[in-house]
Amino acid sequence: MKRDAWGRVISDADEAIQGWIASAVDGMATVSMRPPSAAPPAKPEVRAYLMGLAPAPPARERVPPFQFVARYLITTWAADPAEEHQALGLLLGAAVEERGEELDLVPPSDEIWRAFGVAPRPSLSLAVPVRIQRAVKEAPLVRKPPVLQAVPSTSLLGRVLSLDDLPLAGALVKHVDLNVTTRTDRRGTFRFGMVPRGGEDQTLTIYARGQHQSFVVSPTDGREQPVVIRFAIKEA
Repeated sequence: MKRDAWGRVISDADEAIQGWIASAVDGMATVSMRPPSAAPPAKPEVRAYLMGLAPAPPARERVPPFQFVARYLITTWAADPAEEHQALGLLLGAAVEERGEELDLVPPSDEIWRAFGVAPRPSLSLAVPVRIQRAVKEAPLVRKPPVLQAVPSTSLLGRVLSLDDLPLAGALVKHVDLNVTTRTDRRGTFRFGMVPRGGEDQTLTIYARGQHQSFVVSPTDGREQPVVIRFAIKEA
């Protein structure tokens, strides 16, 4: 979904709820998106204030859309309470008949009314669902059957020694080509159970004593006798 389309997501929901309210009250009140306030408007008015957004259960579709609900607090305002109640009744009837699943008659808490600075008043809420369709990424067409190539493998045995032929225990040995690691035992020995058996050399990186060095080895060297790697420890 493009950025300019995201910018219309909430405003499109606002316009839809305003149109529905205008149709329900049939011209007897104007429609506003402002929050409730202590000062009543000069003319009868319906206010649909966006209280917030809430998650919605994911849809069971191959490419599920992003879904949420926009919660609107709807109040009616007029100098004459009878006009307020008439407009609220029209909205309630339209919501029951047309938007029953979205309708919520649980009143807001006293804390919310205090935040608006008004006394509690009759209202209704609508949880308007919003769906944002995700772009479907088409998989490329496979025109030929896949070809599987078996790569012969072997094991790689080695020892990590210092230049003085002392074993380096606990050194980390990384097989760069396979991105796998192991550690040397107390004799400096390590083993990779399965590496490619081809004639190409492979790279090992040794991490020990806060240093690291890379070495190129041939897997054929470490099948029966361990390949010996001499790690030069640099004095700090």
